[in-house]
Amino acid sequence: MEISRDNLHVVNIVVFLSILIFHVVRFGMGIEITVSGYDIPLWMSLGFAVLVGVLVWQNWLKTSMNRFTVAKIALGLIILDILSIAYLWYKEIEFLGISGNEYLVPFIIDFAIVGALVYYLRKDD
Repeated sequence: MEISRDNLHVVNIVVFLSILIFHVVRFGMGIEITVSGYDIPLWMSLGFAVLVGVLVWQNWLKTSMNRFTVAKIALGLIILDILSIAYLWYKEIEFLGISGNEYLVPFIIDFAIVGALVYYLRKDD
């Protein structure tokens, strides 16, 4: 199975953009993270955000942008969001005041968006 260059760049954009969003949110909200007893300083997230932002930009420039490419990027980000919501629900983690079955609402909304994006991507086939 061979993947086209544009689709490879879309995957890169989705992965790097999700990492960029994480670091920007962490820096903006001042979220402290500890790994193996070591506190990760907030300024590191700002540095990583700049580095990953450059990677997103470089992949963006190499992709032939059209409405389908943007829809694929959005679809990838929503799927990652669905996976993170499922993980938070499964591990019973409270996030932004949401816990337990309250995760069902954003989960359903995400699935509706995925359905709409898949329909949009397939309607011109």
